[in-house]
Amino acid sequence: MAIMVSKAPTLYLIDGHAQLYRAHNAHLRENRRATDGTPTGAVYGFFMQLRSIRSRFKPEYLGCVFDPKGPTFRVKEYAGYKAQRAPMPDELRTQVPLALEICEGYGIPAVQAEGFEADDVLATLARQAREDGFTVVIVTGDKDLLQLVEGPVTVFDPFKNIHFDAARVEQERGLKPAQIVDWLGLMGDHADNIPGVEGVGDQTALKLLQEHGSLDRCLEFYREKYRDRDESIRQFVEAHRAEARKEKAERRTIKPPKGMKVVDCYLYAQADQARASRELARLRFDAPVRFDPETFRCGEPKREALSPLLARLDLRQFLREMGGGAPATDGASEAPLLTAGEQKAAAVAAERRYRLVDTPEKLKRFVSELTRQKRFAFDTETTSTQPLDAALVGLSFAWQANEAWYLPVRGPLGATVLDEQAVLEALRGPLEDPRVEKVAQHAKYDLNVLRRSGLRVRGLAFDTLLAGWLLDPGALRHDLDSLAYAHLQIRKISTQSLIGKGQAESMALAPVADVARYACEDADVAWQLAEVLTPKLEAAGLLPLLREVEVPLVEVLAEMEWTGVYVDAELLREMSKELGAQLAAQEEEIYRLAGTRFTINSPRQLAQILFEKLGLPSQGKTSTGQDSTSEEVLQALSHRHELPKAILEYRQFSKLKSTYVDALPALRHPKTNRVHASFNQTGTETGRLSSSDPNLQNIPVRTELGRSIRAAFRPQEPGWKMLCADYSQIELRMLAHYSRDEALQAAFEKNLDIHAAVAARLNGVKEQDVTREQRAQAKTVNFGVLYGQTAFGLAQTLGIARGEAQQIIDRFFAGFPKVRECLEGLIEGARARGYVTTILGRRRYIPQLKEKAQARLGERLAVNTVFQGSAADLIKKAMRSIHEELHGSQGWKARMILQIHDELLFEAPEKEVLDLTNMVRAKMEKAHPLQVPLVVDTGVGADWLSAKD
Repeated sequence: MAIMVSKAPTLYLIDGHAQLYRAHNAHLRENRRATDGTPTGAVYGFFMQLRSIRSRFKPEYLGCVFDPKGPTFRVKEYAGYKAQRAPMPDELRTQVPLALEICEGYGIPAVQAEGFEADDVLATLARQAREDGFTVVIVTGDKDLLQLVEGPVTVFDPFKNIHFDAARVEQERGLKPAQIVDWLGLMGDHADNIPGVEGVGDQTALKLLQEHGSLDRCLEFYREKYRDRDESIRQFVEAHRAEARKEKAERRTIKPPKGMKVVDCYLYAQADQARASRELARLRFDAPVRFDPETFRCGEPKREALSPLLARLDLRQFLREMGGGAPATDGASEAPLLTAGEQKAAAVAAERRYRLVDTPEKLKRFVSELTRQKRFAFDTETTSTQPLDAALVGLSFAWQANEAWYLPVRGPLGATVLDEQAVLEALRGPLEDPRVEKVAQHAKYDLNVLRRSGLRVRGLAFDTLLAGWLLDPGALRHDLDSLAYAHLQIRKISTQSLIGKGQAESMALAPVADVARYACEDADVAWQLAEVLTPKLEAAGLLPLLREVEVPLVEVLAEMEWTGVYVDAELLREMSKELGAQLAAQEEEIYRLAGTRFTINSPRQLAQILFEKLGLPSQGKTSTGQDSTSEEVLQALSHRHELPKAILEYRQFSKLKSTYVDALPALRHPKTNRVHASFNQTGTETGRLSSSDPNLQNIPVRTELGRSIRAAFRPQEPGWKMLCADYSQIELRMLAHYSRDEALQAAFEKNLDIHAAVAARLNGVKEQDVTREQRAQAKTVNFGVLYGQTAFGLAQTLGIARGEAQQIIDRFFAGFPKVRECLEGLIEGARARGYVTTILGRRRYIPQLKEKAQARLGERLAVNTVFQGSAADLIKKAMRSIHEELHGSQGWKARMILQIHDELLFEAPEKEVLDLTNMVRAKMEKAHPLQVPLVVDTGVGADWLSAKD
């Protein structure tokens, strides 16, 4: 779109710092450097931007604005401003002075103001120029600057090629320019760490402003409407934020006060935060700069200054232009002005060499090229997300940026595809060669897909899913699309755009040419991500963890998923009948105790029985205002009447029957009669593995009935046994290791009962005189310390007074003084760095420590992550070592089939059990050196239950 030039003189102001950043990201992969090693990718892209602007708009007045070197006033006003941003990369920092030199040589004034961001300088210059009768065009893609649009001041967004006047702002954004700052105040700005109102996104903020007109009127509306519910709202917000910071599996549903939505509560409670956020987003017009038309008059390039600079930076294509007079336009005056990101996308699209290998001749040439590679990325396209059911549609490969190949083996009727077996045999050599390094995204899936097709992939060196997760374990997504955008600024072709959303849609039915582009992009992006993420991992000290633990574990988990676990369906069917009978009998008992029949699963009817008919005291209300009948309420009422306890038992029977006993037989694979769960490496922030489809780690163990379900897990082959190997008190051993507390270490070194040893110290008695109750209390205290339990929490757990609980905690730390020092040190270290590390260097960021209301939660997460995450590190190392032994040269038939936190489960022929037990115990106990011995408890049985017991 051409920008209309008014009769008034026009000043073009470039958001230079943003353009330089975009140029850096756009050309990072090219690794452009001058002969002397100076990085030049950012200044290369930046120069192209300046050239394009001068060529296209031929501005009479032009300026380029940059951020200052030091901190700005916003950091002084709000310490968290941009706090989460990584520091400017060193390669970019060295190019900022070069960009300033380029501006000088190109006849463009470069402007900076100490203590003020470029945005504020742009705002100040725009206002001054307007007052001097100028039309102003701000060249930027930053949404914050739309607040400046008014009259002769407009914004040109090069990313979208849109010229924003006031009408266009309202058309595109649904807001008047004056409302932009209110919009930012409500939704915040993640890039700048401006908080806004939690739960309010851009669309919600837009709707609120369209309804109320301004932020102030919006907040006033909520203040007046809900002012009589102030305390309940603030209590809800505090509890809701606390739950949101927990790991998903630990979260409880917290409902807002009756008649309110969650966002209503936050709009009421965070009004001050919204106003403060607005002020942070509001641009200022008092930067210490002065618009002088003559200073900003666009001069001719100073060839005597610019040519030596371009020569020094080896930007020879621009040197040729300088020698030929005016800068070459290359048709730029007809083309839309592009940001670095757009230039990258356009350049990549033009540069991409994606090739379809769909004939035997092409296949032969491709394989000849592939076999010469020492490292490549690969990806599979299939018909199912379940690897054991997935038919291969095609494979893609890449070993340099913007170049990839796709080999189709399935497609729509009439499509030209390769013979699947011919492709697999041609690829067997490079894919199965462990000396050839492979890169993939979510490689575990591809390994089992290709195993189903008869290939055993070896030599996995990098998994982008795991790399992205290690760098940011708290991120919501680590899929290829998200990683590509976050680290490469590439928007990938979506799967939905290719095959739609329906389950009936299949990659095999999409046009082969479309699948080829999609598949090649997947392999290409995986390759580029590996190149970009490797130095980031190295800088964070995470590369050894990826290479030595997480990537080798992929093959281990793929093997476990492929193997699955056998479930005795007949035993479960019998158990289902028994549970059905127990449920029926329990129903009758409940009706007897209630004195009437009612719908047991109806909270409303149950509440009527408990609180109206039986007259039991209400223990609290639900969000809808009804009396609560939650598990906690029923437990509290159990000592008053037999009915609540009967209801609890009924619910327990019902959940066991529906979730496990009836569900597990249906989850067996029809071809193997085994349950093939998924083991997820990226499902937690601590590094613990999780399990899904089904969650075999969550089988109940607290009750005898729950434990009995384990009897259904047994070897499929006759004459085989189950081996269970479980780390003994590993998290407490980690506490002893980290704290170096002599008393705690001595208890483990002497192989004492740690809970009895602690009980003896807490109660001032000899260990042999510790009672069962004292040991149980000490056990609660031990684990309470690990999980940051307060005196209030301990009092509730033990059913004692808070003062007594505090005395117990004080005695614990008095008996083990270095434990307190250790915990306080971990918390202070986390507060200073923003993250904690496990024994193998895994990081977890703890942003809650920066928020007063979340500080206690942050402390618990910091402590728990170190011990739980370190335990996860050790068992992962042990799993790799055991897997390598089982698949070594000794010809083991035994198989590792389950991992449940600190426990491993195996099945093996009876003749291997003794050797397997000794080998597994040795591998687990020597997984990593600690200050105290690691101890592994083992058991063997005909099924999981008997092996565990």
